[in-house]
Amino acid sequence: MMMTNTRLDAMEELDELPTMAFGSPRTVAYNFDSYKEEREVDAIDELPTVALGSPRTVVATVAREVGVKDEVEEEEGATVALLRDPAIKRSPLEMARAEKEAERQVERGVEAMNAGALGLARQEISGAMALRRRVYGEDGAWQARALFLLAAVACREGTFGEAEWLVEDAKARLEQRLGVMDPRVAVALHNAGLIAGRRGERARGRALLEEALLRKVAALGWEHVSVARTQVALGDAALRGDEIGEAIQCFAAARQTFEACEGPMSSGLAGALMGLGRAQMRRGAIMEASFAFERALRIREATPCSPTALAASRFFLGMTMAGSAPDEACALVIAAVEEYQASPECRPRNLEVMRAWLGLQAVHTIRRAG
Repeated sequence: MMMTNTRLDAMEELDELPTMAFGSPRTVAYNFDSYKEEREVDAIDELPTVALGSPRTVVATVAREVGVKDEVEEEEGATVALLRDPAIKRSPLEMARAEKEAERQVERGVEAMNAGALGLARQEISGAMALRRRVYGEDGAWQARALFLLAAVACREGTFGEAEWLVEDAKARLEQRLGVMDPRVAVALHNAGLIAGRRGERARGRALLEEALLRKVAALGWEHVSVARTQVALGDAALRGDEIGEAIQCFAAARQTFEACEGPMSSGLAGALMGLGRAQMRRGAIMEASFAFERALRIREATPCSPTALAASRFFLGMTMAGSAPDEACALVIAAVEEYQASPECRPRNLEVMRAWLGLQAVHTIRRAG
């Protein structure tokens, strides 16, 4: 049965800044793509704790399952009911309140992770897991989103073995509860593929992403944002393998799906446009790349966005404008440097790349003047 296009998972902002070399736009794009094994995990998919819907939907499902009336606001869209361990005795009101607090802890953990406070993120997310364990017991499916988020924290800390173990744990729990063909198991495969690629196991990572895409399409159809996220990840994998045509095809399909499902101003669409722009740069189509980067930047300027993502958009757009509008290009990259160095995710090597590009442009300016 086809699932509705409710939110199945959420995508982190991409860390798109090149980190190895500078030079022409094509050189920078190539070196950026070849350096992906040392990036943040591209797009760890998150899973709602139990249902396809918002946190309030989850709480409402708890209340309906245990008979609480008028204690929480109900919403449409819950598709998986919470079942507690019969050995654990909790009142319906206790369960609803505990779920609200656990969701608040998860959201605080996400905020801390996005701010670079990884220790606090671990503490909050682990606290939510402990609270749910006390209320529901060891029923595994409820912990999947928290395990995915802890995997994202582990990736940012560079402990990829731990991240892989956490995702495998989540996958096993989901398979046991929901069956191997549930799309949330495909989310776990997507995450496992990203982590494998992050560890340098590119062939294995791509195979996992391809399997995730097949399962998502079988359950959700092509027009679903979760499918588009996996297409973006496969586009990145194709770029790493120098398969430019395949990458463009993946990014273009993802762009179309994000726009159809989320409208013209979503973070997912901006990420797909950035991928498409990088692929066009690799192909030498600088004008097409510039159009994609400019649109991505306009979206990110108008919507909530991390400083890192904004800086990446400005930097790539600036590179494509170096030949036609060098002053505007340098202004964009200077703004990117200022934005990025204020970010909690700032990496010295990224700053070095952007500053080196500015230095190279200064040399070109002197030569043109001479």
